[in-house]
Amino acid sequence: MNQRRILSALGFILFANALCSAAGEPAPAPFAGVSLAVNDATVPPGGMFQFQLLLTEPKPMGRGSTTPTVPTSTTGTASGISINDPSGQACGVGVQGPNGLQINFISPNATYGTSPIDYPVLTIAYPVKSTAVTGTQAPVSIDLNNSFFVDPTTGLPYPQETAPGKLVIGGRMSITDVLPGAGLVPAGTPFSIVGMNFPAAPKVAVEGATVVTAAAVSSSRIDVTLDRAIQLEGTRIRVLDKRTGEKITYYSYLRATALGQSVRPLLAASYPIFSSQKYASAGLPWTKSSTVFTGLALQNPNTTAAQVTLQLLSSTNQVLQSFSFPLPSRTKVTRDLLEVFPVGAFINGASVRISASQPIQMLGLQGDTSINTVAPLIVSIP
Repeated sequence: MNQRRILSALGFILFANALCSAAGEPAPAPFAGVSLAVNDATVPPGGMFQFQLLLTEPKPMGRGSTTPTVPTSTTGTASGISINDPSGQACGVGVQGPNGLQINFISPNATYGTSPIDYPVLTIAYPVKSTAVTGTQAPVSIDLNNSFFVDPTTGLPYPQETAPGKLVIGGRMSITDVLPGAGLVPAGTPFSIVGMNFPAAPKVAVEGATVVTAAAVSSSRIDVTLDRAIQLEGTRIRVLDKRTGEKITYYSYLRATALGQSVRPLLAASYPIFSSQKYASAGLPWTKSSTVFTGLALQNPNTTAAQVTLQLLSSTNQVLQSFSFPLPSRTKVTRDLLEVFPVGAFINGASVRISASQPIQMLGLQGDTSINTVAPLIVSIP
């Protein structure tokens, strides 16, 4: 595991510093920027590889961007992205392009990057192709030439370095998802770990709680109950096969079902990364030009459907049009505002008011087709 490599490297640095001190030589200064690492993983053909990016020491970040480098010969398109932010306010968007998956994020209170070092700041689920050859190995990392992480104090990008991990095609077990993935799970209420080739008597560990029962319903599902209530979002879950010693680690988050897709290709290639903040009402300014557009992404993490209403407002906040629709439990929708309100193309200074029958997750998306980028926008609270 990369964590072992990091600890070994830190141990070596401390040993070297001690030798330098003993010899009267000054110890080398610690790296001033962000030091990142990607965890190793062993995944069987047809399983799910969870890309896990870690910081070797906490560093607050206000915004940034990064491009993971994963082997396209053995993995498919990303099917889930999550940002781990201790305040729950960071958000972002992943854009799948010809050069890979570009992740853009913002952290309004600069708490992103301040999690403990043993928790990833970014996780991405990549399906491993069923045709992947067992024994194949490939490095997994980030492209430093297409990454930057901004110091909120100076407004400048940190220097950056990374320790790549390794994806090995092999083993038998794989966690493909956790259901429901996010939200509060009360003590004694079961949730499910789904995947492949689970043993008949698995040992399950859930960070922050004691496992009371772990019942293998089948080789592809384990139902788990805990001794206390926990929030599943970002929780580390491990499954151990006691007979073989094989162990897998997965960080839980909601992978909601998308309701269709936008007719705008750049938005259809985008994956909204929601903060954990939920809103019953919010506003979104509408910026548009020949190349710039504004999109809206909504996600309902609740166990019941939410009724959503969108209102097109003039520059004087007059309601010009209104549109309502149901958003089922654990689903999401992403659309260009022009797909909802075509008349908005002719209105200057327009904005959109969003309201929901129960709090849901909301995210604005600012796209520019001239440079094929999409940036996250935080909605405003009225």
